[in-house]
Amino acid sequence: MKRMLFILLLMFSLAVSGQEYTSRIYQAYVTSRMDRWKAVMDEMERAYNSTGDRAMLYPLAEAEYGYIAYCISEDRKREARQLLEKAEKHVEMLLKADRYNPKAYGLRGAFYGFRVGLEPLKAPIYGRKSVEANEKAIELGPQEPQVWLEKANIEFYKPAIFGGSKKRAVPLYEKAVRLFEASPGRKKTAGSI
Repeated sequence: MKRMLFILLLMFSLAVSGQEYTSRIYQAYVTSRMDRWKAVMDEMERAYNSTGDRAMLYPLAEAEYGYIAYCISEDRKREARQLLEKAEKHVEMLLKADRYNPKAYGLRGAFYGFRVGLEPLKAPIYGRKSVEANEKAIELGPQEPQVWLEKANIEFYKPAIFGGSKKRAVPLYEKAVRLFEASPGRKKTAGSI
Protein backbone atom coordinates (compact mmCIF):
# COMPACT_ATOMS: atom_id res chain seq x y z
CA MET A 1 0.00 0.00 0.00
CA LYS A 2 2.88 2.38 0.83
CA ARG A 3 4.36 1.94 -2.63
CA MET A 4 0.98 2.57 -4.30
CA LEU A 5 0.45 5.76 -2.30
CA PHE A 6 3.96 6.93 -3.09
CA ILE A 7 3.36 6.32 -6.79
CA LEU A 8 0.03 8.19 -6.60
CA LEU A 9 1.75 11.16 -5.02
CA LEU A 10 4.50 11.14 -7.63
CA MET A 11 2.12 10.77 -10.54
CA PHE A 12 0.14 13.83 -9.59
CA SER A 13 2.79 16.07 -8.14
CA LEU A 14 5.36 15.51 -10.84
CA ALA A 15 2.82 15.76 -13.62
CA VAL A 16 1.70 19.17 -12.47
CA SER A 17 4.78 21.27 -12.97
CA GLY A 18 5.90 19.90 -16.35
CA GLN A 19 9.40 21.18 -15.64
CA GLU A 20 12.44 19.39 -16.97
CA TYR A 21 13.63 18.58 -13.46
CA THR A 22 10.46 16.92 -12.32
CA SER A 23 10.19 15.01 -15.58
CA ARG A 24 13.69 13.65 -15.01
CA ILE A 25 12.83 12.74 -11.42
CA TYR A 26 9.73 10.91 -12.61
CA GLN A 27 11.82 8.96 -15.14
CA ALA A 28 14.34 8.09 -12.43
CA TYR A 29 11.52 6.79 -10.25
CA VAL A 30 9.79 4.66 -12.88
CA THR A 31 13.13 3.12 -13.88
CA SER A 32 14.06 2.52 -10.22
CA ARG A 33 17.12 4.74 -10.54
CA MET A 34 16.95 6.64 -7.27
CA ASP A 35 20.58 7.61 -7.73
CA ARG A 36 19.42 9.67 -10.71
CA TRP A 37 16.60 11.19 -8.62
CA LYS A 38 19.19 12.31 -6.09
CA ALA A 39 21.44 13.70 -8.84
CA VAL A 40 18.58 15.74 -10.32
CA MET A 41 17.55 16.93 -6.86
CA ASP A 42 21.14 18.02 -6.15
CA GLU A 43 21.19 19.82 -9.50
CA MET A 44 17.94 21.60 -8.56
CA GLU A 45 19.46 22.71 -5.28
CA ARG A 46 22.57 24.05 -7.00
CA ALA A 47 20.39 25.91 -9.51
CA TYR A 48 18.31 27.39 -6.71
CA ASN A 49 21.40 28.39 -4.70
CA SER A 50 22.99 30.08 -7.71
CA THR A 51 19.90 31.94 -8.91
CA GLY A 52 17.77 32.38 -5.79
CA ASP A 53 14.76 31.80 -8.04
CA ARG A 54 11.84 31.26 -5.64
CA ALA A 55 9.94 29.40 -8.34
CA MET A 56 12.49 26.58 -7.91
CA LEU A 57 11.98 26.32 -4.16
CA TYR A 58 8.67 24.43 -4.06
CA PRO A 59 9.64 21.83 -6.72
CA LEU A 60 12.91 21.34 -4.84
CA ALA A 61 11.13 20.81 -1.51
CA GLU A 62 8.68 18.46 -3.22
CA ALA A 63 11.55 16.45 -4.73
CA GLU A 64 13.17 16.28 -1.30
CA TYR A 65 9.85 15.12 0.14
CA GLY A 66 9.73 12.16 -2.25
CA TYR A 67 13.36 11.26 -1.74
CA ILE A 68 13.06 11.40 2.06
CA ALA A 69 10.09 9.01 1.84
CA TYR A 70 12.22 6.70 -0.28
CA CYS A 71 15.10 6.84 2.21
CA ILE A 72 12.79 6.03 5.10
CA SER A 73 11.26 3.12 3.19
CA GLU A 74 14.76 1.77 2.52
CA ASP A 75 15.78 2.20 6.18
CA ARG A 76 18.33 4.88 5.24
CA LYS A 77 17.39 6.97 8.23
CA ARG A 78 20.64 8.88 8.54
CA GLU A 79 20.35 10.12 4.95
CA ALA A 80 16.65 10.88 5.49
CA ARG A 81 17.43 12.96 8.60
CA GLN A 82 20.12 14.98 6.81
CA LEU A 83 17.88 15.74 3.85
CA LEU A 84 14.92 16.48 6.11
CA GLU A 85 16.93 19.25 7.80
CA LYS A 86 17.46 20.93 4.43
CA ALA A 87 13.91 20.35 3.25
CA GLU A 88 12.44 21.86 6.40
CA LYS A 89 14.54 24.98 5.83
CA HIS A 90 13.24 25.19 2.28
CA VAL A 91 9.64 25.00 3.50
CA GLU A 92 10.31 27.69 6.09
CA MET A 93 11.70 29.89 3.31
CA LEU A 94 8.54 29.26 1.28
CA LEU A 95 6.38 30.23 4.25
CA LYS A 96 8.48 33.30 4.96
CA ALA A 97 7.87 34.45 1.38
CA ASP A 98 4.16 33.54 1.49
CA ARG A 99 2.60 32.67 4.82
CA TYR A 100 -0.67 31.82 3.07
CA ASN A 101 0.77 29.01 0.92
CA PRO A 102 -1.33 25.88 1.57
CA LYS A 103 1.06 23.58 -0.30
CA ALA A 104 3.98 24.73 1.85
CA TYR A 105 1.94 24.06 5.01
CA GLY A 106 1.10 20.65 3.54
CA LEU A 107 4.78 19.87 3.13
CA ARG A 108 5.48 21.18 6.62
CA GLY A 109 2.90 18.73 7.97
CA ALA A 110 4.41 15.89 5.92
CA PHE A 111 7.88 16.69 7.24
CA TYR A 112 6.60 16.55 10.82
CA GLY A 113 5.15 13.17 9.87
CA PHE A 114 8.57 12.04 8.72
CA ARG A 115 9.95 13.20 12.08
CA VAL A 116 7.44 10.90 13.79
CA GLY A 117 8.93 7.95 11.91
CA LEU A 118 12.50 9.03 12.53
CA GLU A 119 12.04 10.00 16.19
CA PRO A 120 9.29 7.75 17.58
CA LEU A 121 9.79 8.94 21.17
CA LYS A 122 8.73 12.42 20.04
CA ALA A 123 5.70 11.14 18.12
CA PRO A 124 3.15 12.94 20.30
CA ILE A 125 4.84 16.29 19.67
CA TYR A 126 5.54 15.86 15.96
CA GLY A 127 2.24 14.10 15.33
CA ARG A 128 0.31 17.02 16.77
CA LYS A 129 2.40 19.50 14.76
CA SER A 130 1.78 17.48 11.60
CA VAL A 131 -1.98 17.57 12.13
CA GLU A 132 -1.92 21.31 12.96
CA ALA A 133 0.10 22.15 9.83
CA ASN A 134 -2.26 20.09 7.71
CA GLU A 135 -5.32 21.78 9.24
CA LYS A 136 -3.77 25.16 8.41
CA ALA A 137 -3.09 23.96 4.85
CA ILE A 138 -6.72 22.90 4.41
CA GLU A 139 -7.96 26.17 5.90
CA LEU A 140 -5.84 28.13 3.41
CA GLY A 141 -6.46 25.89 0.41
CA PRO A 142 -9.56 23.73 0.77
CA GLN A 143 -9.47 22.92 -2.95
CA GLU A 144 -5.74 22.14 -3.05
CA PRO A 145 -5.39 18.40 -3.74
CA GLN A 146 -1.91 18.11 -2.24
CA VAL A 147 -3.16 19.08 1.23
CA TRP A 148 -5.92 16.44 1.09
CA LEU A 149 -3.36 13.86 0.02
CA GLU A 150 -1.33 14.75 3.11
CA LYS A 151 -4.44 14.58 5.31
CA ALA A 152 -5.04 11.08 3.94
CA ASN A 153 -1.41 10.14 4.64
CA ILE A 154 -1.76 11.36 8.23
CA GLU A 155 -4.90 9.29 8.70
CA PHE A 156 -3.33 6.26 7.03
CA TYR A 157 -0.03 6.25 8.92
CA LYS A 158 -1.23 7.42 12.34
CA PRO A 159 -1.46 4.42 14.68
CA ALA A 160 -5.01 3.37 15.52
CA ILE A 161 -4.35 3.93 19.23
CA PHE A 162 -3.86 7.62 18.37
CA GLY A 163 -7.00 7.79 16.24
CA GLY A 164 -5.66 6.84 12.82
CA SER A 165 -7.70 4.71 10.46
CA LYS A 166 -6.79 3.23 7.11
CA LYS A 167 -10.51 2.93 6.40
CA ARG A 168 -11.05 6.68 7.00
CA ALA A 169 -7.99 7.45 4.86
CA VAL A 170 -9.55 5.96 1.71
CA PRO A 171 -12.21 8.66 1.12
CA LEU A 172 -9.56 11.31 1.79
CA TYR A 173 -7.33 9.79 -0.90
CA GLU A 174 -10.34 9.68 -3.21
CA LYS A 175 -11.03 13.35 -2.54
CA ALA A 176 -7.40 14.20 -3.33
CA VAL A 177 -7.65 12.33 -6.64
CA ARG A 178 -10.91 14.11 -7.56
CA LEU A 179 -9.31 17.48 -6.79
CA PHE A 180 -6.18 16.62 -8.77
CA GLU A 181 -8.33 15.63 -11.74
CA ALA A 182 -10.46 18.76 -11.45
CA SER A 183 -7.50 21.14 -11.17
CA PRO A 184 -6.87 23.22 -14.29
CA GLY A 185 -3.98 21.82 -16.29
CA ARG A 186 -3.36 18.86 -14.01
CA LYS A 187 -5.66 16.31 -15.64
CA LYS A 188 -4.32 17.00 -19.12
CA THR A 189 -0.71 16.97 -17.93
CA ALA A 190 -1.19 13.83 -15.84
CA GLY A 191 -2.63 12.03 -18.83
CA SER A 192 0.43 12.87 -20.90
CA ILE A 193 2.85 11.03 -18.64
